[in-house]
Amino acid sequence: MQAEVDPSVGKHTGALFESGGRGWVAMPTAEGEQALKSGEWNDLEVSARGNHIVTQLNGVKIVDYTDPAPKFSDGVIGLQIHTGGGVKMRWKDIFVQQK
Repeated sequence: MQAEVDPSVGKHTGALFESGGRGWVAMPTAEGEQALKSGEWNDLEVSARGNHIVTQLNGVKIVDYTDPAPKFSDGVIGLQIHTGGGVKMRWKDIFVQQK
């Protein structure tokens, strides 16, 4: 499961995508699609507890999803950017907390 990060407004930042076959599993609300501050630093928070995932972007809840058929409920955290399109991405102040 991945939390989408895209530097363009309306490109589903904070939505959930599963590359293992299901594709998009949880899309942002209309308000969530507008929460991105294009060209500025943004604050994305992802909370994953078992099969329950909540994302918030700049204080706006994007998704609150309980996966009815999780393939994985543990694993690794990775940051990636796909090639192409000239996208440039930077990350800072990354915190990982286990509760």
